[in-house]
Amino acid sequence: MGLRSYDELKSVISELSSASTDESVSTVSIEDASYSYDQLMEPTFKLVNACDTYQYESDYGVWTDKTDDSSYMTNLVENGTTLHIVGIVQPKSATDSATLSTGIYYTPALTDGLIDAAAKLAGRAGPDRQPRRGRPHGQDL
Repeated sequence: MGLRSYDELKSVISELSSASTDESVSTVSIEDASYSYDQLMEPTFKLVNACDTYQYESDYGVWTDKTDDSSYMTNLVENGTTLHIVGIVQPKSATDSATLSTGIYYTPALTDGLIDAAAKLAGRAGPDRQPRRGRPHGQDL
């Protein structure tokens, strides 16, 4: 999210990677930090569909991985959908938070849109086909 410095991240990664395989690293010393609500709501992210990192090569009839093409990837990120943080969920201190895990969550609409985009790219969807199954609309399993 950009709330900690790159140097701090490098230090943590270095500490974790320098531990031998026999050595157990259960904690890494990271200075406690606190952030305001505004600081947590400010970052934005760019959405890049994994399927968009491939480009169809019609001459060969194959999909080519473009993740090593910095120009292609820069353009993909610049034109990606901007995502904003819209809320923070935190359990009450007196409750059991076993069902609430740490992470970033996305709306079902965003997830469904990504799945449908991948299906369309794969040629399984169209005006007369279900994006996820590639079957005609109305046809069940």
